[in-house]
Amino acid sequence: SRQRLVDIASGSCDGEVRIWDLAHGESRWQATAHSGFVKGVAWSHDGEHVWTCGDDKLIKMWDREPETEDGGEVAPVQTILGQYAFLGIDHHWKEPLVASCGVDVQIWDPQRSDPVHTLTWGSESVSCVRFNPAE
Repeated sequence: SRQRLVDIASGSCDGEVRIWDLAHGESRWQATAHSGFVKGVAWSHDGEHVWTCGDDKLIKMWDREPETEDGGEVAPVQTILGQYAFLGIDHHWKEPLVASCGVDVQIWDPQRSDPVHTLTWGSESVSCVRFNPAE
């Protein structure tokens, strides 16, 4: 995360998301996040949440330190359903906004179920999206 240098998030082709503790070299938690590939992983600007996207047309937000009872399943805090499969995701450096890409680029406000902006320019797909940290 941008705030905590010992945490790293990963996503895999079997749909699993993990949060790793680099200081101890171990997995803090894992969850089956998506059915199919996890295509993107991004930390929130405060380092408290991880956003993921996948082939299943879903964007999910996860707590960095989720509350589970006796090793129970980790559940997402929020889920957004898109129209198409997602290929990448990023979180704004200061604002609570998420950018996703795939067929087009979409900007999401986590408080809404529809994107606040959709950017389309005729390409088949966009494979990576990033917010400019200087903006």
